[in-house]
Amino acid sequence: MSASFESNSVKSCSNKEFGETTQGDNSNYIKIQIDNKSLYGRFIKRGVVDQDRLVLLTNSLLDESMNAIQSPSQSQSFIGISIPAFSDHVVIDPDFSVLLDSNSASSNPNSVCKPKQNNSLSATKLSGIIIGSVCFAAVVVASVVYAVKRKKEMIRFTSNLKKIAQNSA
Repeated sequence: MSASFESNSVKSCSNKEFGETTQGDNSNYIKIQIDNKSLYGRFIKRGVVDQDRLVLLTNSLLDESMNAIQSPSQSQSFIGISIPAFSDHVVIDPDFSVLLDSNSASSNPNSVCKPKQNNSLSATKLSGIIIGSVCFAAVVVASVVYAVKRKKEMIRFTSNLKKIAQNSA
């Protein structure tokens, strides 16, 4: 039997637990948690075979042999239910619930979380920005110096023309 749980959240953590219930009801549980939502499954260790015979079942986690998915936003689990030999049919009663959990999956040390992204600039990007800014500033300074020098030359040229015009008149 397989169970999977998935989230569309960008910042997710997932966690998975399998074990014996503590309620004394002779059952196993699987808890697949993403953030604060859990898929809880309970597997009773008893079943009815051929309509009248009560037998013991064995539940085991098969995740390693079945390559179950485990990522920050998706978790999958495989549970093997071993049933003794039977002739006609078997009745088993797994129980699944979706629950809101008071603790987030990130609080569990075994959880799988999306790595935090480093929003700082890389050295290459930083050097490109600095070099581009320095070059832009140099072009602006050169343009201002050229404009001021050109204006001074224009004023000097105009004053020389006025002197020549006054001398010839």
